[in-house]
Amino acid sequence: MATMSVEDSPTSTAEVDDVANQSESALRDNIAKKGKNAYYYAHAHKATGPKWDGKIEPRLLSTSSSNLSTSASNSSVSGSAVIGISSSTTSSAAAKAALMAKSNITNYAFLNETTKVKIYVNLPGVGNCQEEDIALDFTERTLCLTIKNYVSAEAKEKADVEKMVVDTAPEEEKGEDETKGEDRCLAFGQLFGDIENATFRKKPDKVIITLKKKEQKAWSKVIA
Repeated sequence: MATMSVEDSPTSTAEVDDVANQSESALRDNIAKKGKNAYYYAHAHKATGPKWDGKIEPRLLSTSSSNLSTSASNSSVSGSAVIGISSSTTSSAAAKAALMAKSNITNYAFLNETTKVKIYVNLPGVGNCQEEDIALDFTERTLCLTIKNYVSAEAKEKADVEKMVVDTAPEEEKGEDETKGEDRCLAFGQLFGDIENATFRKKPDKVIITLKKKEQKAWSKVIA
């Protein structure tokens, strides 16, 4: 049986290559003339990826900078949100602590009613204070009563006696009235319940604060 060698093949390698080149040229000419409408357009793209290195292990071909940027941005936003909440919580706690720190009135009583709560602040002689020296600030869960230039009844009585003595003394021995008032404050950093409004009335020896409840539930105490 005769064995056919390459030389004896009816089509040589050179001829095959020539036919392939002609087909490639015809394909390119067709795409050049018709563009995206060419029949062979979809087959014209060549692989541009890295060549296989012969290893079967997976390897990183590329990274997307946009994804990394988006991820970093999200992390930054998330971090800011956490910091913001933490700062807000810290600020609120500090404000309550500062409010309670300046509270120096300890003698008071309260009365729970259906729709309101009354707080009776005993301050002998407070009736002598000017209206503009008394202020009441409140939020839904905080309350602060401030009284400026307060002179207690005992201090005022003592000052009146000293003034009588001075009035009977010679003119050159008279001095200025040195009776000075002080600031008093009653503050609650966290009330037992929510309130809608707060008002006060000044009496000769006390200040009565009226709190309007937001919900009609009983208060067992003033501070939560």
